[in-house]
Amino acid sequence: MSQFRAYKNHNQDNPHIPYLLDVQNDLLEGLDTRMVIPLIRESSFKGSGITTLTPKLSVHGEVFLLLTPQMAGISRHLLTEEVSNLGDFRYEILAAINLLIEGF
Repeated sequence: MSQFRAYKNHNQDNPHIPYLLDVQNDLLEGLDTRMVIPLIRESSFKGSGITTLTPKLSVHGEVFLLLTPQMAGISRHLLTEEVSNLGDFRYEILAAINLLIEGF
């Protein structure tokens, strides 16, 4: 597991959220849980997002929004199929988390 890797979302309850982004620091690799943020297809997103809170990220040429307000901890065993390294979006991801937690 590595920070900023996207994994296939095996929960089929919402097909508009195909990926989960692991945002947990690798220093906490030994924990049984990982902090993840859902990625929703831009075309499926209803309403207007707050650009900094829900930045656009690209996975294999398709645009997704980072649903930062839905960040949650899940069992690391649910993250089995890595699909992309989104480390190039590090700044945008951390800015979204900072806005959620600190308000700026």
